[in-house]
Amino acid sequence: MARDKVVRKSGIMLVASRNDLKGMSTRLLLLFSSLLAAFAVCLSVTSLTTQSEAVDFSACCTAFGLILTTSLLSHLVGEFPRGDEHVLLRLCGTISVRSGLILLFLAVGGRSHLLHNGLIYYILAFYAIGLGTDILLTCLRLTNHSDPAPMMGQ
Repeated sequence: MARDKVVRKSGIMLVASRNDLKGMSTRLLLLFSSLLAAFAVCLSVTSLTTQSEAVDFSACCTAFGLILTTSLLSHLVGEFPRGDEHVLLRLCGTISVRSGLILLFLAVGGRSHLLHNGLIYYILAFYAIGLGTDILLTCLRLTNHSDPAPMMGQ
């Protein structure tokens, strides 16, 4: 633990080692690249199927930006605080960031012309891809850092 950085914030000790920060940046890059690939696919499909490309392009870009922002923020919120006793806090934090910001955007921009031009379908597509990627990255992180310690009571 000589190279680890220990930070105390509001009574919670956060230990961030260099390997954890490197792994987190790799996971964020994979999340970004999967959403970018989905963005490219959505743009190519909409350019082939619609005549009003400018409106669909803006709806697709808006949905991509919204989901990318909420996915990256929720993944960062899910990283801290560490420890098994804070699992519910991390889970509730990621759900509230991922869903709450999207619902806030839809509530504020509910009368936008983008909603009538397929924005909600782009949001659903990007949301599913971002959530699936985030779950996959979290499962891979947990299986790589699993502790072979004996179970309680043994």
